Amino acid sequence: MRRLRCNTRQTALVASSAVWLLSGCATIFGLDEFTEGHEPGLDASTVGDAAVTSDDTDTDDGTPMPSEGGVTDDAPGPSPTSTIDAAPTAIIDAGSTPVDIDDGQPVDGPFEAGIDAGSTIVPPVDVDSGTGASIDGGEQPDGSTGSACSITCADATPYCLQGQCVECEPGATDCAGDVPRQCNLAGQWESQSECVASRCIDGECVEPSCHGLTQNCGPDGDEDCCTSQSITGGEFNRNEDPTHRVGMSDFELDRFEVSVGRFRKFLEALPAAAPQAGDGGYPRVPGSGWQADWTIGEPDTIALALACGGLPTWTDEPGPNENLPINCVNWYEAFAFCAWDGGYLMTEAQWNYVAAGGDEQRFYPWSEPPTSTFFTDAYMSYYCNAPASLDCFNDVGTKPLGDGVFGHADLAGNVEEWLMDDDDPNRLDCASGVNCLTSSDSGRKLLRGGSLATAAEWQARVTASPNAYSPTTRTEVSGFRCARPTADDAAIAAAQAECTPSELACDGDVRSQCDVSGHWVPLESCAYGCELGICLDCQGAQVGCDANVPLTCNAGHWEPQTACSGSTPVCDGGVCVATCVSRNDCGAAGNENCCQSLPVPAGTFDRLDDDLAPATVSAFKLDKFEVTVGRFREFVDAYPASRPGAGDGAHPNVAGTGWDAAWDAELPDSRQALIDAVTATGTGDCNTPKVITFTAEPGANETRAMNCVNWYEAFAFCAWSGGRLPTLAEHSYASVGGGQQRIYPWSDPADDKTIDATYATYGNNACLDYSTDYAPCISPVGSKPLGAGFWGHMDLAGNVGEFVMDTNLSTLAVPCNNCVGSDSNLTSKVLMGGAYSLGSTELQNDRVRSGLSRTKLGGIRCVYP
Repeated sequence: MRRLRCNTRQTALVASSAVWLLSGCATIFGLDEFTEGHEPGLDASTVGDAAVTSDDTDTDDGTPMPSEGGVTDDAPGPSPTSTIDAAPTAIIDAGSTPVDIDDGQPVDGPFEAGIDAGSTIVPPVDVDSGTGASIDGGEQPDGSTGSACSITCADATPYCLQGQCVECEPGATDCAGDVPRQCNLAGQWESQSECVASRCIDGECVEPSCHGLTQNCGPDGDEDCCTSQSITGGEFNRNEDPTHRVGMSDFELDRFEVSVGRFRKFLEALPAAAPQAGDGGYPRVPGSGWQADWTIGEPDTIALALACGGLPTWTDEPGPNENLPINCVNWYEAFAFCAWDGGYLMTEAQWNYVAAGGDEQRFYPWSEPPTSTFFTDAYMSYYCNAPASLDCFNDVGTKPLGDGVFGHADLAGNVEEWLMDDDDPNRLDCASGVNCLTSSDSGRKLLRGGSLATAAEWQARVTASPNAYSPTTRTEVSGFRCARPTADDAAIAAAQAECTPSELACDGDVRSQCDVSGHWVPLESCAYGCELGICLDCQGAQVGCDANVPLTCNAGHWEPQTACSGSTPVCDGGVCVATCVSRNDCGAAGNENCCQSLPVPAGTFDRLDDDLAPATVSAFKLDKFEVTVGRFREFVDAYPASRPGAGDGAHPNVAGTGWDAAWDAELPDSRQALIDAVTATGTGDCNTPKVITFTAEPGANETRAMNCVNWYEAFAFCAWSGGRLPTLAEHSYASVGGGQQRIYPWSDPADDKTIDATYATYGNNACLDYSTDYAPCISPVGSKPLGAGFWGHMDLAGNVGEFVMDTNLSTLAVPCNNCVGSDSNLTSKVLMGGAYSLGSTELQNDRVRSGLSRTKLGGIRCVYP
């Protein structure tokens, strides 16, 4: 008789317990308690700190082995490291080596794949020395690593098992798509059968809409709300018409209509639960799945829409309605729900087959005999109109007398049910003769089964004509239930597959993608051709721009070059240029460059027509036109690279007037954030009324004056374009014609107060209507040539006010030689020149307005050296 010991260098840890599984022996460490729940064949009569012993049994002849010379309860061994809290599984690791406990020599097998009753469980012993082998630093039950597992495991093999990186922790489960997987003893995933009529969640095939819900549906409130009944296919007469006899394959159909509680789980799972192209198709009809151009709303939007009419079953929080059928859903939402839940919207033929009891051809779903026309409100909820209330709905499945022959509840009444089919007068002429599905361009989808609002003798009949609505329609009486594929359906769909899901291909110049059912779905037509399922971007030696980045065409795809910056910050026609090079559509005739800067000579004048506030300015150049939407778009396209650096945009003769780095926080973070800011929606000044000229894409406003910028954005634009904001003195000087001291920029003689709409855009009271978009209230720049100033500048008064550097001071600094009335006050900056909605007096040269925030009156004009 031989005593066996275990080679500790070839043992294996199973799951999270501390069970060492070996050929012919097993060891359990650190057992504080081991008195019940163990597998037969593992005697727990004696449990020590390091060993569990019983009557030893020789694995060769099955006779008892004496304990003398063996390892006893007080034998030295490793310290306890874990507690077994589940029944150990007596499995033998085929890779372990049993050795004779007396001489240390290997023992020839074979050995049984298990631990016999009465076997001795001993700690591991070192094969060479015969002493107890230490396991300190090895793999811990929680998967953490000690010194024996100090290696770093890659993503593909993240778990450390006995010093080796493996795929998973033995015993773990998860999902690979809709395929459940279980981790074997070697730390490798083993795939199970793919989920056919459900989804894989936490390693199990389940319907996500019932995962975690209480089983409280049906007449006794004890059924799974996702119960699905199998239907054996066969032949039957559609609508009891022998001329339309068709076949039906086996399928599964939910016993209950989809409840509020189940639909709530769907909304909670959005947007991840939204279908992909091909999802939710009828497996017997290729191409019937979700189309790439179909959409459903955001969860909050759908929840709001579910409050349709006066009897919505939906509630924002769970309550007493959870088992009522969901209503007010549209067809797209019903389709998307079923696709997410592992099924599909049933077809009209399937509803007809189930409601008729197959070839029984029942009058009502519950009719027995089939010709019986008997019904009461015990069979269905119907004709509940006066007065209507939520009491008209019954919890799903709570009228069992109305169940169909296959066990389905509420096939008639309660809510009518959306079907996959399109409305078509010839729909009964089933071309295939089996598994019919009607597809047409009618723009309407079918519903069957009647509802609480219809008379039983009408729409509850199996032969009743269906209702048909637009797929976006919501009604208080519209609900749905899901059909589910069988294993045969899945096999047939796989056999019919044309391609691998997500695969891309080209059909001429049309780009296509393989949907989840294995069928090609056209995506788009490619302007420059299609290659390997990807649209080519360009051809030949084309050049282009992506914002301020030049692009060259390389093998049909755009290749970015170095971004434009410095004195040529704008990409135009694939090359870097100065701003506004190709913008030659401004002025009254629409043929002038929008970026012209006209010189203004040096001189002295009275600011705001106040002889107590004289000022002297050096020569400068001032934009002829207010900055247009098109010019500002170039700044936006270059953003955020177009943001100024510290000191940019300063007045050359006034220290400390450049960009302050602390102002960086006042600019949007990204290009999209800047677009959002200047096209702001909501209740801001630019929206009361809505007068916003910038559009996210180029449009009709490109030559209109830019507005709805704040002072920081105006400053940043001018700095980026190589200039700066004018000072109050400079703007006023250009407007009054220097020493002429004009009342309006166009006044000639200087005191001429002539003004009307041919001179300026002003006093437009229609623009104060808060209900309309009045961007056209702001004119294209330079379109009022009679309003030109002394040096040719346009729109110095009217259209939009123009930000200047200065703070809105109560008194003007004297003396002023190229002065900037600016201090630490950033709560109020000056706007000059009046605006489109202000009266004529606001256009006079002694008027200023203050502002720093974004305003519909705020625009830009820049000064250059």
